[in-house]
Amino acid sequence: MGTDQPEYNYTVSSYENMPVDHFSYTNGDVFNLKFVYNLDYYEDGGPIFFYTGNQERIEVFINNTGIIWDIAPLFKAAVVFAEHRYYGDTKPYGNHSYDDASTLGYLSTSQVLADYATLIPWFKRNFSIPENAPGIIWDIAPLFKAAVVFAEHRYYGDTKPYGNHSYDNASTLGYLSTSQVLADYATLIPWFKRNFSIPENAPVIAFGGSYGSILATWFRLKYPHIVSGTYASSPPLLFVKPGAIDIGAFDRWTTNTFLQSGCDKTAVINAFNALKDMGANQEGLNSLNTIFQLQSTSYLTSADDVSNYLEPYIRNAFEQLAAADYPYNTSFYDVLPGWSVNISCEYLKVDASDNKLRATNLFKAVQVYYGYTEQYCVKNCTESSWSPPNDFFWAKCTNSTDLLTPKKSICNQTYVGYDLKMFRPDAIEILYGFDFSTTSNIIFTQGSIDPYASGGLTDEIPGIKNGYLKGIYNFHMKRAAHHLDLRQPNTCDPPQVVNARYQIVRIIQCWLTPSMQHCAKYPYEPDSLPKDYEYNGECQYILYGFPWNQTDTTSSQSNGSSSFFISIFAVLVLYIAAFALNVFSS
Repeated sequence: MGTDQPEYNYTVSSYENMPVDHFSYTNGDVFNLKFVYNLDYYEDGGPIFFYTGNQERIEVFINNTGIIWDIAPLFKAAVVFAEHRYYGDTKPYGNHSYDDASTLGYLSTSQVLADYATLIPWFKRNFSIPENAPGIIWDIAPLFKAAVVFAEHRYYGDTKPYGNHSYDNASTLGYLSTSQVLADYATLIPWFKRNFSIPENAPVIAFGGSYGSILATWFRLKYPHIVSGTYASSPPLLFVKPGAIDIGAFDRWTTNTFLQSGCDKTAVINAFNALKDMGANQEGLNSLNTIFQLQSTSYLTSADDVSNYLEPYIRNAFEQLAAADYPYNTSFYDVLPGWSVNISCEYLKVDASDNKLRATNLFKAVQVYYGYTEQYCVKNCTESSWSPPNDFFWAKCTNSTDLLTPKKSICNQTYVGYDLKMFRPDAIEILYGFDFSTTSNIIFTQGSIDPYASGGLTDEIPGIKNGYLKGIYNFHMKRAAHHLDLRQPNTCDPPQVVNARYQIVRIIQCWLTPSMQHCAKYPYEPDSLPKDYEYNGECQYILYGFPWNQTDTTSSQSNGSSSFFISIFAVLVLYIAAFALNVFSS
């Protein structure tokens, strides 16, 4: 055990000549898709834990997906993290990847999943790993004796199809789509198998969190011949048409998380009203500039500045604090203390006596997220997720339908060559659908304090209720923030998170090795999660601690391990974007 974030060993590599467009025969452009891997725990017959990268440099997810590393020795697994196209170093058109629709148009989930489906078989071939390998990332990789692969999402990190031109306009940025990304991964996997001497028939388990979990889910739906099962943590799958999630759901969930943590609703509402009152005159604007320690280049000069820049900046802090309200100190979203919402609410427990004090308390509350010593240029910089340019914005232009009308206008203004006819509000329903009754082997998790759970799957979605009969599981965990269950196990994890992790590993064991003793009755109904309670001891990371002092009622435990080599392609997405407008509006 230890209090410091563990360090993980891996090798950086790339899949060369990944097609920019997997689905047409008119564009022969290729790019290098970045991925990292670790074979330290892999043994013949073990799985690959394949992480499907999401909207950031792949290193962000490598260091915040500890559960994969922790169980890799258990499964004797290879570990692979793939970077999402258009992010990090994976920019199909380099520095021109974001220029206009001709380059940015290949940023789609379909292309991303095709990337991953391409990478995995290649990895198996090139790294001497059987094609039938299973898996689930760092912490459980040893359990499964698995190879682990993390693939970087196109257009992120070092995976830019057009290099520094990847974001120039629609001609280069247009290939940033989920269809293209999934095709990237579908291409990567066979290549990885070939080049890493992994058997062609090794099964693949996909992992992901947030947007990554959406990709992992769709990867299973679109490429079931490549992906044997999916572990999707905190997937807000219903945040697109026809999910029918109303536009204020995210904000209400954020509000409830803060109210449950000690904030007074009246104090918060009055604090936001104070911003409006102070923004109506120059004296008030001067006070706000001083209270929020704004640089001169970012001074608020009008009421519109308050509503367009300062309020979104504050809302962004509340939303991110709620999503990242982990029980111990973290540095994922930002450097945050444990149970950070509780600390933020210390400044909003009681309504202040005047507007200046209300604004000051609001500033102190959001500084828990932004930090106490730095200054921020909220008008000219992009701390707020609503502020363009945003690295993840194009994917929402082409695939999402939240705030439909303003998105059309903003996309057209922001990206040269973007045509409103490219806007496809029905794309997700057509490409992937919302019916899980015809699929199998998917595990979903949701956290009670995570605002993204407002877009999570419910029993009303076809195939979710009694889904365990086909290997579909949906765990709802108390006091769990955004994909907490994917993080490295910690002594401060809420008991329902600990138990859900245990049950998930056992389920995956049944996917991969149905001969294990506890799998005799599989598919079985999941055990009820234990009663919640607060842990007041020191927070320490637990390395390779499965079964984490847990037992189940399904059957007696077994010490057997998978005899298959599973490739697990895990998609982690930390957040999709802010879907909220008025955090404490109701």
